[in-house]
Amino acid sequence: MNRLVGAPLAAVGALALLAGCSAGGGGSTQEDGVTTLTFSMWAGSAPETEALETLVGLVEEEYPEIELQLETAPFNDYWTRLAAQASGGTEACILGVQSPRAASIEQLLLPLDDGLLADAGIDLAEFEDAIVEGTQVDGTQLAVPYDLGPWIMYYNAEMFADAGVDEPTADWTVADFEEAAAALTGDGKYGYATNPSLDTATVWALTLGGSQGVAADGTLQMDDPAMVESVEFQQGLVADGSSPQLPATSDTYNALNTFIAGDAAMVVDGPWQIAYVAEQVPFEYGVAVIPAGPNGTSTAVAGSGYGVSASCEYPEEALKAISVLTGPEAQTALAEQGRAFPSRTAEQPAYFQGAFEIAEETLTAASASGEPLRSTVNWTQVNTLFAQYSVSAMNGDMTADEFLGTIQSQTEAGAGQ
Repeated sequence: MNRLVGAPLAAVGALALLAGCSAGGGGSTQEDGVTTLTFSMWAGSAPETEALETLVGLVEEEYPEIELQLETAPFNDYWTRLAAQASGGTEACILGVQSPRAASIEQLLLPLDDGLLADAGIDLAEFEDAIVEGTQVDGTQLAVPYDLGPWIMYYNAEMFADAGVDEPTADWTVADFEEAAAALTGDGKYGYATNPSLDTATVWALTLGGSQGVAADGTLQMDDPAMVESVEFQQGLVADGSSPQLPATSDTYNALNTFIAGDAAMVVDGPWQIAYVAEQVPFEYGVAVIPAGPNGTSTAVAGSGYGVSASCEYPEEALKAISVLTGPEAQTALAEQGRAFPSRTAEQPAYFQGAFEIAEETLTAASASGEPLRSTVNWTQVNTLFAQYSVSAMNGDMTADEFLGTIQSQTEAGAGQ
């Protein structure tokens, strides 16, 4: 779940306004008995891309008459590009769908009724109910889920040991976190790497104040007191030196890579990064739940799936491909690589094997205490505005009230565009 700082605003509202705008084609062709489908998904690292290529191979092995052309982009670039492609009718046939953004691209996706799913051999009863619901809009299924997960805290166990600081426990608190971050800062190293993303702000808002930037009824509330407290908390970590000043960069992996480089002892990210972390770090690491605030620990839970473009000329073939992309073999493969916590309940134990066994206790606890990450129809716009101003805000150039008030007001001003 990564973001782009300063993404072009011209595209941010486009996804919610594209009904009937596609020119046709939908990234699909058919020739000599072979159906070629474009498959578009986000990927920001080599392991992510390699995992997707593995899935493509599984599809083409199961259905030799189907060929997938994979196209990837880093997470925030993916949504900006999708808006541009959709406005010109050049979107892919198979689209990655993140649960909080399902509503914003509803008009680009083919509704997946029970008949279509059954014909492709897909039984949604085999998937976690929470993420099945998360990939619906108003009860309409828009994607077949492949993963889900809560945000967690990664930590450098060697830095903790060298500093004589106790590692995080299942019942650690925000006060424990702050004390550890301060103790682990010094000699060019930092206790924590701040990620200037809306997802991370939501995680801290939930544990500090018990709410997030979208109300239960779907109303945007970026200026909610819990969100203000979250931003002020992160600003404080930067101001007191526990977290480095944030660079003005479009590198969506900057905070995570600061951790991987051994320059920060802790970072918040998702379980989907475990494979990347395990492959890259030269030190012993651990994972923990988000530290508990006044009302206990809480975090946001989201997930993703694959949908069929409404303009795809060969939706039956696309759903056959999706049946493999989200099938037991694919989910087991992703689980064993640590690339995804499976949406299929029967395949979830495969995730907690080998190097990824480290996450079982944390993910179980975090999932139990988390709540679904809420979103709005114009969620892409909200995220882009957040990314546009967040580096400056986290560095203390704007107050939390000014920062979040700007996002709230600009989103409201653009709601009717």
